[in-house]
Amino acid sequence: MNWREVPGTRTVLPVSASEAKEYLGLPEVYESSLLDTILAGAITAVERYSGLATTQCQIEVWYEETPSGPVAIPQPPLVSVDEAAIVDCASGTETPLAASDYTITTNGRVSLIQVAAAPSTPQRLRLRCTVGYPTAAAVPAELKLAILRTALRTWENRSSVVQPDLAPVMDTALWQTLIQH
Repeated sequence: MNWREVPGTRTVLPVSASEAKEYLGLPEVYESSLLDTILAGAITAVERYSGLATTQCQIEVWYEETPSGPVAIPQPPLVSVDEAAIVDCASGTETPLAASDYTITTNGRVSLIQVAAAPSTPQRLRLRCTVGYPTAAAVPAELKLAILRTALRTWENRSSVVQPDLAPVMDTALWQTLIQH
């Protein structure tokens, strides 16, 4: 399964620039595109690490093959499945699924989708879903604090020496494989 946030679909940030400035100890009059970049990066890092969406946005999800059983939809909480389609692997042709062609079940925060009849030929499942909390006030305090702490760490560790911080994106399984070979 692969997924990505659809650009331009997030209309509300979970943490405002004002909240970030207050947490970082910056004056309210401080303006910088760097702060906006750090805040956007912190939101992405926290969402990727926690596996939870913060404020509402759309995501596109691709499953390498149409699942025969229920599979999780990433980035809970799920608001809606806006599009579902089966994509033929050979031709790339998309066949839209009606809501009656799949079922959604939710167990706590996790939502599962199950396609009614799995195709007999190799095909992929593509979804476009709306995920996340409706307002910044509805985002759990733990997620907001994680975003602020991530932004603070990045702000305090900025320098003229460029050293990428790969910790949020490191794939430990990949590194173990590389070390062994």
